[in-house]
Amino acid sequence: MSASDPTPARRPRDATQPAKSDALKAQGDPEIGHVGRFIGTRLWSAGFLMAAAGVVIIVLAARSAYLAHQHGHSHTFLSSLFAGGILGVALISVGGAVRRRGVKWLEGDMTPARTVGRIVARRRSRPRRRAWF
Repeated sequence: MSASDPTPARRPRDATQPAKSDALKAQGDPEIGHVGRFIGTRLWSAGFLMAAAGVVIIVLAARSAYLAHQHGHSHTFLSSLFAGGILGVALISVGGAVRRRGVKWLEGDMTPARTVGRIVARRRSRPRRRAWF
């Protein structure tokens, strides 16, 4: 490493030590149960449909704004473009998040037991509330 080079010098990898990707491949794919696969596919397809609906809403808002602009309705032009654009972008964003969550279920990163365990642990860690009456 020279004084002008900010990157640290790398040690050559020992040939006897397997790469991390090789070690992960040796473990194999995690078992994905029926419930996890069911939840994952539903989440993935719901996210995909939500994102597609967001794109369609943006296209329809742009089309209606264009038609309103052609006919000289400036207030309709701005309101339809603004409302449709915000709704479309929100649907695309939420759809992407739901789709990523579905992929986590399908890859085996999330399981029903771990999810329910987190919910129970979170609920038990909260202090008890007194009844309002």
